[in-house]
Amino acid sequence: METSNNILFEKSKTGIMTFHLAHNYGALLQAYALRTFLRNNGIFAEIVPYETETMHINADTRPHLRRSIKDNLSLIKNQNRIKEQAKPFEEFQKRYLNVFQEHCSKEAISRYDKIVIGSDQVWNRSIVGNDLVYWGDFKKAGQKIISYAASFGASEIDDEYRKIIKDHCNNFNSISVREQSAKEILFSCGVESEMVCDPVFLLSRCEWEEIIKDVGQDVLKKHSIAKPYVLAYILQRNENLIDIVDVYRKMHGMEVIVIHPTGDELGINGRMIRNVSPLEFVYFIKNANAIATNSFHALSFSILFNRPVLYKAHKQLGTRTENLLQLVGVNGDGFINNYTFDNLEKLITRSKEFLLSAIG
Repeated sequence: METSNNILFEKSKTGIMTFHLAHNYGALLQAYALRTFLRNNGIFAEIVPYETETMHINADTRPHLRRSIKDNLSLIKNQNRIKEQAKPFEEFQKRYLNVFQEHCSKEAISRYDKIVIGSDQVWNRSIVGNDLVYWGDFKKAGQKIISYAASFGASEIDDEYRKIIKDHCNNFNSISVREQSAKEILFSCGVESEMVCDPVFLLSRCEWEEIIKDVGQDVLKKHSIAKPYVLAYILQRNENLIDIVDVYRKMHGMEVIVIHPTGDELGINGRMIRNVSPLEFVYFIKNANAIATNSFHALSFSILFNRPVLYKAHKQLGTRTENLLQLVGVNGDGFINNYTFDNLEKLITRSKEFLLSAIG
């Protein structure tokens, strides 16, 4: 394993700009999958340790003046829990993403011959702020910039943002997005794009099983979990989904295991387990009897492992999950236990071809 990003900067050619510091399972796992896929295909790719000022402020778990009094009081009250929850994410960042520094300058980005921007909501201004680095404003002569599965995190944008897109889209040599809504936004700005799959699908089910095999039974013993169980990973409180989980629990006589990236319990009738690493998260999904979720990436891994899902759409993230469900022949939400994979497999094949061809 590499031990210094300074050494990596000297020898690497392809940088990945994504959300590598988020304490979020989906963000870290998609970053890991993209980096792994490129390296498996002979491309020495690494994560660029850059984050915008807005991202840095939002990720800072210490109280500060830019937060409300209510938010600062909550941070102070939950500081110990927050620090414990952060440990498995930070360990994953160092061990599996080889990120050993928090931030590099825009000048450092110009050292790469090629940059892949994405995946995740890298074009969501509420997350990244007004910094235009994810629109390639660092570009140097001869540098190739590609977006892979980039997302706006919204189905509409304002006119100011449309102008920014029109002014900066020429920085890209190739553009791909993760959702149909993102493709439509770009088209309305006069920009053509390719729709591709989220990076977690670039690795096969067998590859993910190999990656998590070392987690194995140890994680069940660590948390005193007996099979079968229902996994609840609910990012946004949804009373209907919580009720469905409770009905399923009673009907099948199973324990409900609750995971949340920040440890919020959300009133779910189950047992919260904390300090869960990203790979343990994948293991829990693979081995669950069913997964209750409104998370895009929990749904993605459930599909990868062909697991039943108790699903209700997230109010802000419904579009991307709807696109994914349509790909596997599912309309609507509720109890999902039957997928068709032909269209998803075709998209995965096209996505791999697009990415490798775009990088060249």
